[in-house]
Amino acid sequence: MASIPAADVVAAANAVVDEPPAKKLKAAAAVPQPPAAGVAGGHHLEPGIVSEAVMAAAPSLAGQYQAAEPYKHCVMRDIFSIDLLRQVRDEIINNINATYKETDLFKVFQTGDLGNLDSLDPEAAGKLPGLMKLKKALYSDEFRAFVTSVTGCGDLSPRTDCSCNVYAYGGHLLCHDDVIANRRVSYIIYLTDPDDPWVAEDGGALELYPLVEG
Repeated sequence: MASIPAADVVAAANAVVDEPPAKKLKAAAAVPQPPAAGVAGGHHLEPGIVSEAVMAAAPSLAGQYQAAEPYKHCVMRDIFSIDLLRQVRDEIINNINATYKETDLFKVFQTGDLGNLDSLDPEAAGKLPGLMKLKKALYSDEFRAFVTSVTGCGDLSPRTDCSCNVYAYGGHLLCHDDVIANRRVSYIIYLTDPDDPWVAEDGGALELYPLVEG
C-alpha cells in the first residue's frame, strides 16, 4: 500500500496504471452474485464500505480489464468509503509495526501478513477496527464475486494474503512477475495522505512492461 490521492485501487492480474476510469459508468442489469456452491464462504459485506455504484459497474469494468495493455488490469477509484480509508491509514501508522526489508529486488518497510487479523487478542483488535472492517470487506463473498465478475478468473476462495508496504525515499520494487501457483488475482490499495495529494513529480509510479521475446 503506497501512494495515490484518495484512490482506492484493486489491481487485477498483476498490476495497475494511474489512469482513472470514466467518471460515469452506467450500471448494467447484471449484478455480481455470491460464489458458486462448494466454494468456502468468508464474511458478508457490511453496508456502506464498498461503493454500490462501482459494484454495479462490474460489466463496464470487465470491458476495461479485458482491453487493458500490456496485461489485463483494472483501476477502480472511490470504491471504498473515504472516511474508512482515513481511519485505516491512521490505524496502520499508529498501531502496526513494519520491518525494513532489502534484497536485490526490493527496498521496503513491510508489515506481517494481515490476513490473520481475526486471531488477534481483543486488546490488539480494538486498536484496528477500521482495518478489520476493510479486511472483512475484501474477504467477503460479495466482494470476491465482484472481482470474479470483473476479471473472469473463476471462483475465488476466502483465503486472501495482504500486508502493508511503505516505500520511503529510495524505496522500490523492481520489475518482476506475480506468477504464484495458488494466486489468481493481485491487488493494490493505495493509502496516501488525502490532505497532501500524491503527484507524478513525487515519483513512485507503477510501470507495466510488455513481454519481450528472446
